[in-house]
Amino acid sequence: GNHIYFDDLNSLLLALQAKKIDIIGEIPQPVAEYICNHTKDTQILLPPYENIKGNLLLRMGTMQNNTKVAELLNSAIRELQASGKVDALQKKYVDGYLQKGKEPKPVTMPKFNNAPIIKIAVTGDYPPIDLVAADGTPTGFNVAMLVEIAKLKKVNIIPIPMNSGARFISLTKGIVDAIFFIDEAVYSDAKLTEFYNSIDVPKNICVTNSYAKYPIRYVERR
Repeated sequence: GNHIYFDDLNSLLLALQAKKIDIIGEIPQPVAEYICNHTKDTQILLPPYENIKGNLLLRMGTMQNNTKVAELLNSAIRELQASGKVDALQKKYVDGYLQKGKEPKPVTMPKFNNAPIIKIAVTGDYPPIDLVAADGTPTGFNVAMLVEIAKLKKVNIIPIPMNSGARFISLTKGIVDAIFFIDEAVYSDAKLTEFYNSIDVPKNICVTNSYAKYPIRYVERR
């Protein structure tokens, strides 16, 4: 079938409800659950193609020449995983949100005097993982991760809300220092995996280690 690409979740859901598209493809399972909980007449599908398997990975990305921020983020991710903090945030901001159906409370970024500032794009297009509250405040699992990274590394992190389609250009122009994104669906065909991952990660972007992973799911209209 035909593939249509959208720059943000709202446009995607409007197209689904207007019957302009039939299926939302290759999204993390918590996002599929969120969509079905908030959108009438939708249901979750397992991947419909036999050559798709595995997980989607959560990562962050910086420009390749911004090694200082990349190393800081990678170091923080490793430490937060080792301490069990990532799992605790996952249970609170992803699992807990889906179970309770309530928007998580806004998180508060710590502030440190005379500390480095890191600006990170937040789109709100993968709720409850990447989420912007109704009042425009970034929240959810990814932003909770940023709070812990800031505390751990004693840096001032500023989440910058923006349209998903503007992330990479904002990164390349230096408007933000890092972005969140999801990549590496694993296909049974290694060449297919390499092709799609090359699309997901531009050559001048340095990606961090993954800090969470979720099964691939689809959403369709009933």
